[in-house]
Amino acid sequence: MNQEDEQIGQKGKTFWETYCSAATEALNRRNYADAERLFVSSLKEAEQFAGADDLVVSSLVGLARALEGQGKHREATEQIKRVLTVKETNSGEDSPELTLTLATLGHLYEDQGMTTEAVVTYRRVLLLCELVESGFSDEEFLVTSRLAALYRAQGKQAEMRQMIERVLKLCRQDDVSGYPLKSDVLNSIAWLYELEKCHEHAAELYEQALSVMEEALTFEHPEMAEQLARLARCRLAQGKVSDAELLVLRAVAISEKCAGVYAEVLVPILSELGDVYLTQSKLSEAEAAFRRALNIVQKTDDGDGVAASALLAEIADICAQWGKQMEAEQMLHQSLACLERRLGISHAGLRPVLTRLADLYFEQDQLYSAETYYKRELEIAEETLGTESPYLMRTLNKLWQIYKSQKRFTESETIALRRTSINYALLGPVHPDVGRCLGDLALVYARLDKPHEAESMYLRAAGIIENALGSDSPELDTLLEEYEEFKRDVKGVGGKSGWRRFLPW
Repeated sequence: MNQEDEQIGQKGKTFWETYCSAATEALNRRNYADAERLFVSSLKEAEQFAGADDLVVSSLVGLARALEGQGKHREATEQIKRVLTVKETNSGEDSPELTLTLATLGHLYEDQGMTTEAVVTYRRVLLLCELVESGFSDEEFLVTSRLAALYRAQGKQAEMRQMIERVLKLCRQDDVSGYPLKSDVLNSIAWLYELEKCHEHAAELYEQALSVMEEALTFEHPEMAEQLARLARCRLAQGKVSDAELLVLRAVAISEKCAGVYAEVLVPILSELGDVYLTQSKLSEAEAAFRRALNIVQKTDDGDGVAASALLAEIADICAQWGKQMEAEQMLHQSLACLERRLGISHAGLRPVLTRLADLYFEQDQLYSAETYYKRELEIAEETLGTESPYLMRTLNKLWQIYKSQKRFTESETIALRRTSINYALLGPVHPDVGRCLGDLALVYARLDKPHEAESMYLRAAGIIENALGSDSPELDTLLEEYEEFKRDVKGVGGKSGWRRFLPW
Protein backbone atom coordinates (compact mmCIF):
# COMPACT_ATOMS: atom_id res chain seq x y z
CA MET A 1 0.00 0.00 0.00
CA ASN A 2 1.47 3.36 -1.00
CA GLN A 3 1.35 6.52 1.07
CA GLU A 4 -1.63 7.92 -0.82
CA ASP A 5 -3.68 4.75 -0.17
CA GLU A 6 -2.75 4.90 3.51
CA GLN A 7 -3.97 8.48 3.71
CA ILE A 8 -7.26 7.56 2.03
CA GLY A 9 -7.69 4.63 4.40
CA GLN A 10 -6.96 6.79 7.44
CA LYS A 11 -9.40 9.43 6.21
CA GLY A 12 -12.08 6.77 5.75
CA LYS A 13 -11.45 5.44 9.25
CA THR A 14 -11.74 8.97 10.65
CA PHE A 15 -15.14 9.39 8.97
CA TRP A 16 -16.16 6.00 10.34
CA GLU A 17 -15.18 7.00 13.88
CA THR A 18 -17.08 10.29 13.57
CA TYR A 19 -20.25 8.57 12.38
CA CYS A 20 -19.97 5.82 15.02
CA SER A 21 -19.41 8.28 17.84
CA ALA A 22 -22.45 10.35 16.84
CA ALA A 23 -24.54 7.19 16.34
CA THR A 24 -23.61 5.87 19.78
CA GLU A 25 -24.59 9.18 21.39
CA ALA A 26 -27.95 9.04 19.59
CA LEU A 27 -28.40 5.46 20.74
CA ASN A 28 -27.72 6.41 24.36
CA ARG A 29 -30.35 9.16 24.06
CA ARG A 30 -32.76 6.56 22.62
CA ASN A 31 -32.93 8.58 19.42
CA TYR A 32 -33.05 5.38 17.42
CA ALA A 33 -33.95 6.87 14.03
CA ASP A 34 -30.89 9.16 14.04
CA ALA A 35 -28.74 6.31 15.33
CA GLU A 36 -29.91 4.12 12.44
CA ARG A 37 -29.05 6.77 9.87
CA LEU A 38 -25.59 7.38 11.35
CA PHE A 39 -24.74 3.70 11.69
CA VAL A 40 -25.72 3.17 8.04
CA SER A 41 -23.26 5.92 7.11
CA SER A 42 -20.53 4.38 9.26
CA LEU A 43 -21.16 1.00 7.62
CA LYS A 44 -20.72 2.50 4.15
CA GLU A 45 -17.39 3.96 5.21
CA ALA A 46 -16.21 0.65 6.71
CA GLU A 47 -17.16 -1.27 3.59
CA GLN A 48 -15.03 0.95 1.34
CA PHE A 49 -11.65 -0.41 2.34
CA ALA A 50 -10.34 -3.93 2.81
CA GLY A 51 -9.27 -5.50 6.09
CA ALA A 52 -11.85 -3.63 8.12
CA ASP A 53 -14.07 -6.50 9.24
CA ASP A 54 -13.91 -5.30 12.84
CA LEU A 55 -15.27 -1.91 11.77
CA VAL A 56 -18.01 -3.54 9.69
CA VAL A 57 -19.02 -5.73 12.63
CA SER A 58 -19.12 -2.78 15.02
CA SER A 59 -21.35 -0.80 12.63
CA LEU A 60 -23.67 -3.76 12.05
CA VAL A 61 -24.09 -4.41 15.78
CA GLY A 62 -24.88 -0.74 16.41
CA LEU A 63 -27.30 -0.67 13.49
CA ALA A 64 -29.07 -3.77 14.83
CA ARG A 65 -29.50 -2.09 18.22
CA ALA A 66 -30.93 1.04 16.58
CA LEU A 67 -33.36 -1.03 14.51
CA GLU A 68 -34.40 -3.10 17.52
CA GLY A 69 -35.09 0.08 19.46
CA GLN A 70 -37.60 1.05 16.76
CA GLY A 71 -39.27 -2.34 16.85
CA LYS A 72 -37.74 -3.33 13.49
CA HIS A 73 -36.82 -6.79 14.69
CA ARG A 74 -36.69 -8.44 11.28
CA GLU A 75 -34.24 -5.85 9.92
CA ALA A 76 -32.17 -6.08 13.12
CA THR A 77 -32.03 -9.85 12.68
CA GLU A 78 -30.59 -9.49 9.18
CA GLN A 79 -27.77 -7.27 10.49
CA ILE A 80 -26.84 -9.77 13.21
CA LYS A 81 -26.88 -12.56 10.63
CA ARG A 82 -24.34 -10.55 8.64
CA VAL A 83 -22.21 -10.20 11.78
CA LEU A 84 -22.39 -13.95 12.29
CA THR A 85 -21.31 -14.60 8.69
CA VAL A 86 -18.28 -12.32 9.06
CA LYS A 87 -17.23 -13.95 12.32
CA GLU A 88 -17.73 -17.48 10.97
CA THR A 89 -15.55 -16.62 7.97
CA ASN A 90 -12.78 -15.20 10.15
CA SER A 91 -12.90 -17.56 13.15
CA GLY A 92 -14.65 -20.70 11.94
CA GLU A 93 -18.14 -22.06 12.63
CA ASP A 94 -17.04 -23.78 15.86
CA SER A 95 -15.37 -20.77 17.44
CA PRO A 96 -16.50 -19.86 20.98
CA GLU A 97 -16.23 -16.23 19.84
CA LEU A 98 -19.60 -16.72 18.13
CA THR A 99 -21.54 -17.22 21.38
CA LEU A 100 -22.44 -13.57 22.03
CA THR A 101 -23.58 -13.03 18.44
CA LEU A 102 -25.65 -16.22 18.47
CA ALA A 103 -27.20 -15.30 21.83
CA THR A 104 -28.19 -11.91 20.38
CA LEU A 105 -29.65 -13.60 17.30
CA GLY A 106 -31.67 -15.99 19.49
CA HIS A 107 -33.01 -13.04 21.48
CA LEU A 108 -34.17 -11.35 18.25
CA TYR A 109 -35.87 -14.55 17.14
CA GLU A 110 -37.70 -14.65 20.48
CA ASP A 111 -38.86 -11.06 20.04
CA GLN A 112 -40.47 -12.08 16.74
CA GLY A 113 -42.15 -15.14 18.22
CA MET A 114 -39.88 -17.44 16.16
CA THR A 115 -39.59 -20.04 18.89
CA THR A 116 -38.14 -22.86 16.79
CA GLU A 117 -35.38 -20.67 15.36
CA ALA A 118 -34.59 -19.29 18.83
CA VAL A 119 -34.27 -22.80 20.30
CA VAL A 120 -31.98 -23.98 17.49
CA THR A 121 -29.77 -20.90 17.87
CA TYR A 122 -29.57 -21.16 21.66
CA ARG A 123 -28.71 -24.86 21.42
CA ARG A 124 -25.80 -23.96 19.18
CA VAL A 125 -24.57 -21.51 21.83
CA LEU A 126 -24.54 -24.30 24.42
CA LEU A 127 -22.63 -26.61 22.07
CA LEU A 128 -19.98 -23.93 21.59
CA CYS A 129 -19.81 -23.29 25.33
CA GLU A 130 -19.07 -26.98 25.91
CA LEU A 131 -15.86 -26.54 23.89
CA VAL A 132 -14.52 -24.08 26.47
CA GLU A 133 -12.89 -25.58 29.56
CA SER A 134 -12.41 -22.40 31.59
CA GLY A 135 -15.72 -22.22 33.47
CA PHE A 136 -18.99 -20.88 32.12
CA SER A 137 -19.81 -17.64 30.34
CA ASP A 138 -22.59 -15.17 30.91
CA GLU A 139 -23.99 -16.20 27.53
CA GLU A 140 -24.20 -19.84 28.61
CA PHE A 141 -26.13 -18.98 31.75
CA LEU A 142 -28.47 -16.59 29.94
CA VAL A 143 -29.12 -18.98 27.07
CA THR A 144 -29.76 -21.93 29.40
CA SER A 145 -32.35 -19.89 31.28
CA ARG A 146 -34.03 -18.78 28.07
CA LEU A 147 -34.13 -22.34 26.72
CA ALA A 148 -35.86 -23.51 29.88
CA ALA A 149 -38.55 -20.87 29.37
CA LEU A 150 -38.94 -21.66 25.66
CA TYR A 151 -39.23 -25.39 26.30
CA ARG A 152 -41.86 -24.67 28.92
CA ALA A 153 -43.82 -22.56 26.43
CA GLN A 154 -43.66 -25.46 23.96
CA GLY A 155 -44.90 -27.92 26.59
CA LYS A 156 -41.59 -29.84 26.52
CA GLN A 157 -41.28 -30.56 30.22
CA ALA A 158 -38.36 -33.02 30.01
CA GLU A 159 -36.19 -30.60 28.04
CA MET A 160 -37.15 -27.76 30.37
CA ARG A 161 -36.09 -29.75 33.44
CA GLN A 162 -32.81 -30.61 31.72
CA MET A 163 -32.08 -26.91 31.30
CA ILE A 164 -33.03 -26.20 34.92
CA GLU A 165 -30.57 -28.88 36.07
CA ARG A 166 -27.89 -27.33 33.91
CA VAL A 167 -28.51 -23.90 35.47
CA LEU A 168 -28.29 -25.39 38.97
CA LYS A 169 -25.03 -27.10 38.06
CA LEU A 170 -23.59 -23.82 36.80
CA CYS A 171 -24.67 -22.09 39.99
CA ARG A 172 -22.77 -24.56 42.15
CA GLN A 173 -19.45 -23.63 40.56
CA ASP A 174 -17.00 -21.89 42.85
CA ASP A 175 -16.64 -18.75 40.75
CA VAL A 176 -20.31 -17.84 41.19
CA SER A 177 -19.95 -15.45 44.09
CA GLY A 178 -20.42 -11.84 45.04
CA TYR A 179 -22.60 -9.08 43.70
CA PRO A 180 -23.96 -8.76 41.09
CA LEU A 181 -23.17 -12.19 39.64
CA LYS A 182 -24.35 -14.30 42.58
CA SER A 183 -27.54 -12.33 43.09
CA ASP A 184 -28.29 -12.49 39.36
CA VAL A 185 -27.75 -16.25 39.35
CA LEU A 186 -29.95 -16.73 42.40
CA ASN A 187 -32.67 -14.58 40.87
CA SER A 188 -32.54 -16.48 37.60
CA ILE A 189 -32.89 -19.83 39.35
CA ALA A 190 -35.70 -18.46 41.48
CA TRP A 191 -37.44 -17.31 38.32
CA LEU A 192 -37.19 -20.82 36.90
CA TYR A 193 -38.74 -22.18 40.10
CA GLU A 194 -41.53 -19.64 39.66
CA LEU A 195 -42.17 -21.01 36.18
CA GLU A 196 -42.64 -24.42 37.79
CA LYS A 197 -44.84 -22.86 40.49
CA CYS A 198 -42.38 -23.97 43.18
CA HIS A 199 -42.90 -20.68 44.98
CA GLU A 200 -41.45 -21.75 48.32
CA HIS A 201 -38.08 -22.57 46.74
CA ALA A 202 -38.26 -19.41 44.65
CA ALA A 203 -38.92 -17.22 47.70
CA GLU A 204 -35.98 -18.78 49.52
CA LEU A 205 -33.63 -17.95 46.65
CA TYR A 206 -35.01 -14.43 46.28
CA GLU A 207 -34.30 -13.86 49.98
CA GLN A 208 -30.73 -15.15 49.56
CA ALA A 209 -30.23 -12.78 46.64
CA LEU A 210 -31.62 -9.95 48.77
CA SER A 211 -29.05 -10.73 51.49
CA VAL A 212 -26.22 -10.62 48.92
CA MET A 213 -27.45 -7.26 47.66
CA GLU A 214 -27.79 -5.83 51.18
CA GLU A 215 -24.08 -6.53 51.76
CA ALA A 216 -23.07 -4.63 48.62
CA LEU A 217 -25.67 -1.87 48.26
CA THR A 218 -27.26 0.78 50.42
CA PHE A 219 -30.73 -0.06 51.67
CA GLU A 220 -32.25 2.70 49.51
CA HIS A 221 -30.67 1.56 46.24
CA PRO A 222 -33.18 1.21 43.33
CA GLU A 223 -32.15 -2.43 42.78
CA MET A 224 -33.21 -3.19 46.34
CA ALA A 225 -36.69 -1.98 45.44
CA GLU A 226 -36.76 -4.28 42.41
CA GLN A 227 -35.67 -7.23 44.53
CA LEU A 228 -38.36 -6.53 47.13
CA ALA A 229 -40.91 -6.51 44.31
CA ARG A 230 -39.70 -9.93 43.10
CA LEU A 231 -40.03 -11.34 46.59
CA ALA A 232 -43.47 -9.74 46.93
CA ARG A 233 -44.60 -11.42 43.72
CA CYS A 234 -43.52 -14.77 45.11
CA ARG A 235 -45.19 -14.18 48.48
CA LEU A 236 -48.39 -13.29 46.65
CA ALA A 237 -48.25 -16.58 44.74
CA GLN A 238 -47.83 -18.37 48.09
CA GLY A 239 -51.01 -16.73 49.32
CA LYS A 240 -49.13 -14.53 51.81
CA VAL A 241 -50.95 -11.40 50.70
CA SER A 242 -50.19 -9.21 53.73
CA ASP A 243 -46.46 -9.95 53.47
CA ALA A 244 -46.57 -9.18 49.75
CA GLU A 245 -48.33 -5.87 50.33
CA LEU A 246 -45.76 -4.74 52.91
CA LEU A 247 -42.85 -5.72 50.66
CA VAL A 248 -44.19 -3.93 47.62
CA LEU A 249 -45.09 -0.79 49.58
CA ARG A 250 -41.48 -0.72 50.84
CA ALA A 251 -40.33 -1.05 47.26
CA VAL A 252 -42.53 1.86 46.18
CA ALA A 253 -41.20 4.05 49.00
CA ILE A 254 -37.56 3.27 48.13
CA SER A 255 -38.11 3.97 44.43
CA GLU A 256 -39.89 7.26 45.10
CA LYS A 257 -37.08 8.40 47.40
CA CYS A 258 -34.31 7.36 44.99
CA ALA A 259 -35.79 8.42 41.69
CA GLY A 260 -38.90 10.51 42.26
CA VAL A 261 -42.62 9.83 42.07
CA TYR A 262 -42.67 9.76 38.26
CA ALA A 263 -39.61 7.56 37.77
CA GLU A 264 -39.78 4.81 35.18
CA VAL A 265 -38.39 2.32 37.70
CA LEU A 266 -41.71 2.56 39.56
CA VAL A 267 -43.69 0.98 36.71
CA PRO A 268 -43.12 -2.75 37.45
CA ILE A 269 -43.39 -2.12 41.19
CA LEU A 270 -46.71 -0.31 40.84
CA SER A 271 -47.89 -3.14 38.61
CA GLU A 272 -47.01 -5.60 41.37
CA LEU A 273 -48.90 -3.42 43.86
CA GLY A 274 -51.92 -3.53 41.55
CA ASP A 275 -51.73 -7.34 41.50
CA VAL A 276 -51.64 -7.42 45.30
CA TYR A 277 -54.74 -5.24 45.51
CA LEU A 278 -56.53 -7.41 42.93
CA THR A 279 -55.88 -10.47 45.09
CA GLN A 280 -57.52 -8.61 47.97
CA SER A 281 -60.46 -7.60 45.71
CA LYS A 282 -59.53 -3.94 46.22
CA LEU A 283 -60.48 -2.93 42.69
CA SER A 284 -60.31 0.83 43.22
CA GLU A 285 -56.81 0.67 44.71
CA ALA A 286 -55.66 -1.75 41.99
CA GLU A 287 -56.99 0.47 39.22
CA ALA A 288 -55.29 3.50 40.76
CA ALA A 289 -51.93 1.67 40.90
CA PHE A 290 -52.19 0.48 37.28
CA ARG A 291 -53.28 3.92 36.03
CA ARG A 292 -50.40 5.60 37.86
CA ALA A 293 -47.98 3.16 36.23
CA LEU A 294 -49.58 3.77 32.83
CA ASN A 295 -49.28 7.53 33.28
CA ILE A 296 -45.53 7.13 33.88
CA VAL A 297 -45.06 4.79 30.90
CA GLN A 298 -46.90 7.11 28.53
CA LYS A 299 -44.40 9.87 29.29
CA THR A 300 -41.47 7.70 28.19
CA ASP A 301 -40.21 6.51 24.81
CA ASP A 302 -42.07 3.23 25.42
CA GLY A 303 -45.39 5.00 25.79
CA ASP A 304 -46.99 2.85 23.11
CA GLY A 305 -44.98 -0.32 23.78
CA VAL A 306 -45.29 -3.63 25.58
CA ALA A 307 -45.43 -2.16 29.10
CA ALA A 308 -48.25 0.21 28.16
CA SER A 309 -50.13 -2.66 26.52
CA ALA A 310 -49.94 -4.81 29.65
CA LEU A 311 -51.20 -2.00 31.88
CA LEU A 312 -54.06 -1.16 29.52
CA ALA A 313 -55.11 -4.82 29.58
CA GLU A 314 -55.08 -4.89 33.39
CA ILE A 315 -57.20 -1.74 33.57
CA ALA A 316 -59.56 -3.24 30.98
CA ASP A 317 -60.09 -6.30 33.18
CA ILE A 318 -60.97 -4.09 36.14
CA CYS A 319 -63.38 -2.05 33.99
CA ALA A 320 -65.06 -5.28 32.93
CA GLN A 321 -65.47 -6.30 36.58
CA TRP A 322 -67.06 -2.91 37.27
CA GLY A 323 -69.48 -3.60 34.41
CA LYS A 324 -67.92 -0.91 32.20
CA GLN A 325 -67.84 -3.11 29.10
CA MET A 326 -67.46 -0.32 26.57
CA GLU A 327 -64.47 1.17 28.39
CA ALA A 328 -62.93 -2.30 28.77
CA GLU A 329 -63.30 -2.92 25.04
CA GLN A 330 -61.68 0.44 24.25
CA MET A 331 -58.74 -0.29 26.58
CA LEU A 332 -58.15 -3.73 25.06
CA HIS A 333 -58.13 -2.32 21.54
CA GLN A 334 -55.56 0.26 22.65
CA SER A 335 -53.52 -2.52 24.26
CA LEU A 336 -53.61 -4.57 21.06
CA ALA A 337 -52.63 -1.55 18.95
CA CYS A 338 -49.58 -0.94 21.16
CA LEU A 339 -48.37 -4.50 20.67
CA GLU A 340 -49.01 -4.45 16.93
CA ARG A 341 -46.96 -1.29 16.51
CA ARG A 342 -44.09 -2.67 18.55
CA LEU A 343 -44.14 -6.39 17.69
CA GLY A 344 -46.01 -6.67 14.40
CA ILE A 345 -49.39 -8.27 13.69
CA SER A 346 -48.36 -11.92 13.97
CA HIS A 347 -46.17 -12.00 17.09
CA ALA A 348 -46.86 -14.57 19.80
CA GLY A 349 -46.97 -11.74 22.35
CA LEU A 350 -50.35 -10.66 20.95
CA ARG A 351 -52.08 -13.87 22.06
CA PRO A 352 -53.05 -12.87 25.64
CA VAL A 353 -54.68 -9.59 24.53
CA LEU A 354 -56.45 -11.26 21.60
CA THR A 355 -57.82 -13.86 24.01
CA ARG A 356 -58.99 -11.20 26.47
CA LEU A 357 -60.70 -9.25 23.71
CA ALA A 358 -62.37 -12.37 22.32
CA ASP A 359 -63.53 -13.40 25.81
CA LEU A 360 -65.03 -9.94 26.36
CA TYR A 361 -67.06 -10.19 23.16
CA PHE A 362 -68.03 -13.80 23.96
CA GLU A 363 -69.35 -12.79 27.39
CA GLN A 364 -71.45 -10.05 25.73
CA ASP A 365 -72.80 -12.58 23.21
CA GLN A 366 -71.13 -10.70 20.34
CA LEU A 367 -70.16 -14.00 18.79
CA TYR A 368 -69.01 -12.86 15.36
CA SER A 369 -66.56 -10.41 16.91
CA ALA A 370 -65.44 -13.06 19.40
CA GLU A 371 -64.89 -15.52 16.55
CA THR A 372 -62.69 -13.03 14.69
CA TYR A 373 -60.28 -12.64 17.61
CA TYR A 374 -60.32 -16.31 18.64
CA LYS A 375 -59.40 -17.31 15.07
CA ARG A 376 -56.62 -14.74 14.95
CA GLU A 377 -55.23 -15.97 18.29
CA LEU A 378 -55.46 -19.57 17.06
CA GLU A 379 -53.56 -18.77 13.87
CA ILE A 380 -50.68 -17.19 15.81
CA ALA A 381 -50.65 -20.06 18.34
CA GLU A 382 -50.51 -22.65 15.56
CA GLU A 383 -47.59 -20.86 13.94
CA THR A 384 -45.71 -20.68 17.25
CA LEU A 385 -46.64 -23.95 18.98
CA GLY A 386 -47.73 -26.24 16.17
CA THR A 387 -51.16 -27.46 15.13
CA GLU A 388 -51.38 -30.27 17.73
CA SER A 389 -50.33 -28.34 20.83
CA PRO A 390 -52.54 -28.79 23.93
CA TYR A 391 -52.36 -25.01 24.43
CA LEU A 392 -54.78 -24.67 21.50
CA MET A 393 -57.60 -26.44 23.31
CA ARG A 394 -59.10 -23.45 25.09
CA THR A 395 -59.52 -21.48 21.86
CA LEU A 396 -60.81 -24.53 19.99
CA ASN A 397 -63.40 -25.10 22.75
CA LYS A 398 -64.58 -21.50 22.46
CA LEU A 399 -64.90 -21.74 18.67
CA TRP A 400 -66.82 -25.01 19.11
CA GLN A 401 -69.31 -23.26 21.39
CA ILE A 402 -69.74 -20.40 18.92
CA TYR A 403 -70.26 -22.63 15.89
CA LYS A 404 -72.62 -24.94 17.79
CA SER A 405 -74.78 -22.04 19.01
CA GLN A 406 -74.94 -20.66 15.46
CA LYS A 407 -75.70 -24.12 13.96
CA ARG A 408 -72.66 -23.85 11.69
CA PHE A 409 -72.07 -27.59 11.63
CA THR A 410 -69.52 -27.75 8.81
CA GLU A 411 -67.14 -25.54 10.78
CA SER A 412 -68.13 -27.43 13.92
CA GLU A 413 -67.00 -30.71 12.36
CA THR A 414 -63.50 -29.35 11.66
CA ILE A 415 -63.14 -28.03 15.20
CA ALA A 416 -64.58 -31.21 16.78
CA LEU A 417 -62.13 -33.40 14.87
CA ARG A 418 -59.17 -31.28 15.97
CA ARG A 419 -60.29 -31.29 19.62
CA THR A 420 -60.64 -35.06 19.51
CA SER A 421 -57.23 -35.53 17.89
CA ILE A 422 -55.41 -33.32 20.41
CA ASN A 423 -57.11 -34.88 23.44
CA TYR A 424 -56.52 -38.39 22.09
CA ALA A 425 -52.79 -37.69 21.69
CA LEU A 426 -52.51 -35.89 25.02
CA LEU A 427 -54.75 -37.99 27.31
CA GLY A 428 -55.00 -41.39 25.65
CA PRO A 429 -57.91 -43.21 23.97
CA VAL A 430 -60.01 -43.92 27.08
CA HIS A 431 -59.99 -40.55 28.84
CA PRO A 432 -63.46 -39.07 29.48
CA ASP A 433 -62.49 -35.85 27.65
CA VAL A 434 -61.94 -37.96 24.52
CA GLY A 435 -65.39 -39.45 25.07
CA ARG A 436 -66.92 -35.98 25.41
CA CYS A 437 -65.24 -34.85 22.17
CA LEU A 438 -66.58 -37.93 20.38
CA GLY A 439 -70.05 -37.10 21.71
CA ASP A 440 -69.74 -33.59 20.29
CA LEU A 441 -68.61 -35.07 16.99
CA ALA A 442 -71.62 -37.41 16.98
CA LEU A 443 -73.93 -34.43 17.38
CA VAL A 444 -72.30 -32.69 14.42
CA TYR A 445 -72.56 -35.79 12.20
CA ALA A 446 -76.22 -36.12 13.10
CA ARG A 447 -76.88 -32.51 12.06
CA LEU A 448 -74.88 -33.01 8.84
CA ASP A 449 -77.04 -35.99 7.87
CA LYS A 450 -74.26 -38.52 8.37
CA PRO A 451 -76.19 -41.11 10.42
CA HIS A 452 -73.70 -43.98 10.30
CA GLU A 453 -70.79 -41.77 11.38
CA ALA A 454 -73.00 -40.26 14.09
CA GLU A 455 -73.99 -43.68 15.50
CA SER A 456 -70.39 -44.82 15.56
CA MET A 457 -69.31 -41.73 17.49
CA TYR A 458 -72.24 -41.96 19.96
CA LEU A 459 -71.45 -45.58 20.78
CA ARG A 460 -67.70 -45.02 21.15
CA ALA A 461 -68.34 -42.00 23.35
CA ALA A 462 -70.78 -43.94 25.55
CA GLY A 463 -68.33 -46.81 25.99
CA ILE A 464 -65.48 -44.51 27.04
CA ILE A 465 -67.60 -42.47 29.45
CA GLU A 466 -69.14 -45.58 31.06
CA ASN A 467 -65.69 -47.08 31.58
CA ALA A 468 -64.28 -43.84 33.00
CA LEU A 469 -67.19 -42.52 35.08
CA GLY A 470 -69.35 -45.55 35.74
CA SER A 471 -72.66 -46.86 34.42
CA ASP A 472 -74.63 -44.61 36.80
CA SER A 473 -72.95 -41.41 35.61
CA PRO A 474 -75.40 -38.56 34.85
CA GLU A 475 -73.14 -37.66 31.94
CA LEU A 476 -73.64 -41.14 30.46
CA ASP A 477 -77.42 -40.86 30.94
CA THR A 478 -77.47 -37.55 29.07
CA LEU A 479 -75.42 -38.95 26.21
CA LEU A 480 -77.64 -42.06 25.92
CA GLU A 481 -80.79 -39.92 25.91
CA GLU A 482 -79.27 -37.89 23.08
CA TYR A 483 -78.43 -41.12 21.26
CA GLU A 484 -81.98 -42.50 21.65
CA GLU A 485 -83.40 -39.23 20.33
CA PHE A 486 -81.02 -39.50 17.37
CA LYS A 487 -82.25 -43.05 16.63
CA ARG A 488 -85.88 -41.93 16.72
CA ASP A 489 -85.12 -39.15 14.25
CA VAL A 490 -83.24 -41.37 11.81
CA LYS A 491 -85.14 -44.43 10.57
CA GLY A 492 -83.25 -47.68 10.25
CA VAL A 493 -80.23 -46.54 12.24
CA GLY A 494 -79.17 -48.15 15.48
CA GLY A 495 -79.85 -51.83 16.09
CA LYS A 496 -79.50 -54.09 19.06
CA SER A 497 -75.70 -54.21 19.21
CA GLY A 498 -74.31 -52.40 22.25
CA TRP A 499 -71.73 -49.68 22.34
CA ARG A 500 -69.12 -51.92 23.97
CA ARG A 501 -68.05 -53.28 20.58
CA PHE A 502 -66.73 -49.76 19.77
CA LEU A 503 -64.34 -49.64 22.72
CA PRO A 504 -60.81 -48.77 21.57
CA TRP A 505 -59.04 -51.53 23.56
